[in-house]
Amino acid sequence: MHLLIPHAAPTGPQCQQALSQLQLPNLQKLLKRLTPAVRQSGDPQSLSPLDEQLRAGALGLPILDGLLPWAALDALRLGLQGAKSSGAWAWLTPCHWQINADHVHMESPESLQITPDESAELMQAMRSYFEEDGISLYSMQNGTWLAQGDVFEGMATASLARVRDTTVDAWMPRQPQAKVLRRLQNEMQMLLYTHPVNDAREARGLRTINSFWVSGTGSLPAGFANQTSASTLQVANALSTFAAQDDASQWVAAWQHIDTMLLAPMLGSLQTPIGSGKQPGSDVSLTLCGDDCAQTFSLQAKTLWQKIQTRFTEPDIAVILQNL
Repeated sequence: MHLLIPHAAPTGPQCQQALSQLQLPNLQKLLKRLTPAVRQSGDPQSLSPLDEQLRAGALGLPILDGLLPWAALDALRLGLQGAKSSGAWAWLTPCHWQINADHVHMESPESLQITPDESAELMQAMRSYFEEDGISLYSMQNGTWLAQGDVFEGMATASLARVRDTTVDAWMPRQPQAKVLRRLQNEMQMLLYTHPVNDAREARGLRTINSFWVSGTGSLPAGFANQTSASTLQVANALSTFAAQDDASQWVAAWQHIDTMLLAPMLGSLQTPIGSGKQPGSDVSLTLCGDDCAQTFSLQAKTLWQKIQTRFTEPDIAVILQNL
């Protein structure tokens, strides 16, 4: 088992301050048993965050910045890849943009509480506009839509993780074909301004839906459908939303949940009873991922000196996470 924990050490000042408050007994015991292995660097300015690059690599996908083919992979899993000849897919995420004089701020889509009925009604209202530009829309259960069209071919896009709860201007795609998307975003602002879904949302005190974000573009490698996409990598995403919002209390609570529900079973798999004749699994590894780098810990044979050090020292979790 290989567990990846994104946003293990976020950059927000509140969450950074909360590092010293973390009480994660299972993580501490795991780090005492495991050995630092691969360390990988990331770039906070890249379109694709480091944790997404690690996930793509584990699945055997090409790692091209802004072109990790998450939408095409969803289309393949849903049996939509043969719906049309084009393999150019994207995720479209309904969102709320706060338009200011000098920048555009996006609310976190998760905070909008869009219901399945609202998502379906909005997509139906927008469908004909997209079809005029050769873009087909398909719904998914999580409120994000799949979009297929030649306009997405080779268009590098920023992950939603880069733009939630922040300004979007610097992350907007600038390729020539992106003009189509910017026009559609302007048209959707006008279309949805007085849409009944938004009228009802305003009456309930909720943010309106007035735009969409494009991400997950990229093409699957030739023959990928005939390859196994199984991976031993598991991803714990519980920290992501709270890290983006710099919500320290919820981030700490999510860390404690991961420690109890995910790290405790991993630790248990390493604790083989003496005399049982069983060997602990050598495939257990843990990757803690921040914005700048990711550190993987794995089960490796230790020298006598390393065993002595491990016996008499405890891992300093705050220091380890601060170094990510």
